[in-house]
Amino acid sequence: VIMNRASIQWATEVFKPVVLVCGSEKAEKICQKNGITLSEMLRPFGNRIGGGDGGVRFRTPNQTLKVVHGYGVQILSGAEIDKIAATRVAPLDDVMRANVPSEQRKSDDIFDMSDAARFFIRNPDPTPWFTAYRTELHKSLGFTPYEFTEQPLGMIFV
Repeated sequence: VIMNRASIQWATEVFKPVVLVCGSEKAEKICQKNGITLSEMLRPFGNRIGGGDGGVRFRTPNQTLKVVHGYGVQILSGAEIDKIAATRVAPLDDVMRANVPSEQRKSDDIFDMSDAARFFIRNPDPTPWFTAYRTELHKSLGFTPYEFTEQPLGMIFV
């Protein structure tokens, strides 16, 4: 499967491993003096690990060395993970009702291939209802008890 740069960037962002931050009361109070939480303070360090040309080196179970470029992790607190899970339940029917195609869309005067090019210039997103639906659908895919795409794969205790 060949993926374009935007698809690779999307997949890298969506499937970033999660690292859970558990901080003591004292550590949280120190961070709150600067108006941030402990996870917000650590988050920039997870954006891109192994930057530059070197990448991040991993060993597979059969001991082969793999190099991954553009690797990062999401650093979240327990409360932030709970909020993410709560936002995933937005009903997709509401998205469709909010994005009903306009009456103008039903008479776009596309009769042959030459009309299509002009149509796409005038309408860079010709199906905004589908774009909104796809966005909400992607948000809803994940964080189930038996999948680990958003379950913490590591923990930081402070």
